[in-house]
Amino acid sequence: MFFLAMKMAPNTALCFFFSGLALALLDVETRSGFRPAQALILTTGTISLVALLGYCYRVLFFYRVGSDIPMALGTAIGFGLWTLGGLAARPDRGVMRVITSPSLCLHVSLDARMFLAVKFDRIANQIREPTAYWTHRPLTVGSG
Repeated sequence: MFFLAMKMAPNTALCFFFSGLALALLDVETRSGFRPAQALILTTGTISLVALLGYCYRVLFFYRVGSDIPMALGTAIGFGLWTLGGLAARPDRGVMRVITSPSLCLHVSLDARMFLAVKFDRIANQIREPTAYWTHRPLTVGSG
C-alpha cells in the first residue's frame, strides 16, 4: 500500500517555530529594552509577507524553499494575521511603543510608495522571466 508523505513547507515550519518561541518569550525584555518576541514575530511576518507577495506576483521562488512544497496561501494569510495580533498583544512596549506613539508622524509619500511598487514589479518580472531580461535576441540568418 502506498502512503503519501505529509510534509510541511520549510518556511511554514520556521514560522511555527518562531511563533512558538515568541509566545514563550512574550514578556521577556532586556535591560536595553529589546524584546526578542517582537523580533521573532516580525521575522514571521516578513516570511509570510514575502510568501503573499509571491502569490500576488506569481513568483514561486518567494513562497517555496528549494524543491520542497510551497507555503499555502491560507497559511501565509494566517501568519500575517498572527503577526498583527502578536505585535498588538503588547502595544506599549518595544518597537510597538514607537509605532503606536501619538507623537510619531509616519508619512510615506505617494512617490516613494509608487517607486517601491515599480521596483518590486521589475524584480518579480526578472525572476519570473529571466530570458526576457538577461539574454539577447538570436540572430536570424536569411530571413530578410
